[in-house]
Amino acid sequence: MDKRYIEKEIKRILWTQRLLMDDSYTEKQLVKDIGTTRTELRRVLNDCFGTTYACLRNKMKVKEAKRIMAKRSKKINIEDVALIAGFNNRQTFTNQFEIEEGISPGLYYRRKRK
Repeated sequence: MDKRYIEKEIKRILWTQRLLMDDSYTEKQLVKDIGTTRTELRRVLNDCFGTTYACLRNKMKVKEAKRIMAKRSKKINIEDVALIAGFNNRQTFTNQFEIEEGISPGLYYRRKRK
């Protein structure tokens, strides 16, 4: 199966169909929905995204959180951002956000509001 096709399907399924928010949507389901093998999926994840399925989902959730914070004209609670973006709790969100962005989500949000 073509690597670019799998890459596009990963983006379509996880992002466009919003399945990245669904913690019950597994790598096994993604393999089935794309119609590829687990080995091929993992190869594409590594080659095209430089990461694993779980890490990609977290990166996409952080991206969604940044989008949510950017479009809010009124102050929003960071815990609410975490839940809307698909994280189960604030601590997991904060940890992942700091890994991806190098700063806390609160500091990021305050800087973007200025």
